[in-house]
Amino acid sequence: MRQAIRQHHIVIYAISLGLMTISVSLFQPIPAASAQQLTSPVIGLSPTHLAFTAHQGGGNPAAQTLTIHNTGGGTVRWGVSHDAAWLWHTPGTGTGTGAVTIGATPGALTAGTYTAHVTLWPTGAHSVTVPVTLTVTPTASSQQPRSPVIGLS
Repeated sequence: MRQAIRQHHIVIYAISLGLMTISVSLFQPIPAASAQQLTSPVIGLSPTHLAFTAHQGGGNPAAQTLTIHNTGGGTVRWGVSHDAAWLWHTPGTGTGTGAVTIGATPGALTAGTYTAHVTLWPTGAHSVTVPVTLTVTPTASSQQPRSPVIGLS
């Protein structure tokens, strides 16, 4: 790949031929790395972190959307994975700009904060990982101290 950097006009005088003008373009090669950057996909994601909150023994928190776009060149094909049993996503693959729905299913998890990762695997580009946190809050009955029971006979 070449890039034109200057154009010069050269005037040549020849007694027998008269006046002649020649245009000359000088070219400089584009380094291979720069040429690749112009055509390689680069993945962009939004948001860059996901956080869910759920009550222990309660329902699932609302799912969230991860938006995918190509900030580079060419066409990007991608796949999605996650590393926690309580996390889910759909779809698992796509092409170009798209969206992935990410959800958490805390099930029988005890109260606490859990961490995981969603990773986007684009073809021909570097993978991108989104950290995910799930905070499971204790139920109201487990937060209140129990009153002592006094028995009378």
